[in-house]
Amino acid sequence: MPAFDYSNPVKFHFGLGRHKQVGDIARPYGKKALLVASDSSKPTGQLQAVQH
Repeated sequence: MPAFDYSNPVKFHFGLGRHKQVGDIARPYGKKALLVASDSSKPTGQLQAVQH
């Protein structure tokens, strides 16, 4: 296998109400995003709030 470098910096944001800050958190990264959410975010309304 040829030599290569790999970097995967990841930042997680946890806490009560953090879904309300998703716009401010994501804004510096551009206009497209991959949203990963659990099924538990649907009944709480958090998923719909983040999508809007």
